[in-house]
Amino acid sequence: MEIQDAIKVLKKDVEEEKNWRSARLKMIEVLETVDRGAADLAQLEARKRALHEDCARLGAEQTSLQHSVKRLQQEVSGWKADLAAKEKLKAERCCSIDEEIAAKERRLAELNTELRALKDRVSV
Repeated sequence: MEIQDAIKVLKKDVEEEKNWRSARLKMIEVLETVDRGAADLAQLEARKRALHEDCARLGAEQTSLQHSVKRLQQEVSGWKADLAAKEKLKAERCCSIDEEIAAKERRLAELNTELRALKDRVSV
């Protein structure tokens, strides 16, 4: 029986060694995964920092653009006010010119009437 017991013990040792090898291989896989995870985490943190920097830069650009838009809106508002004033002045001048033309046309009609009357007197 001693041989049988020795065979059992040796088989058990072989099985335990096989289990230890398998466990060590698993530990290698876990450690490699952890190592890759640490590298991936470092990359993600670097990307996160870059994104935060981009967000800050874009926020500053947005603020700058908003100021530009406000400035341009003020300029356009000033131009609109100038245009309205010029349009009003133009309308006043046109009205004044129209009145002058109407007065001159009336005077021309009066003169034509007087001229006809003189012609009538001369021809009679």
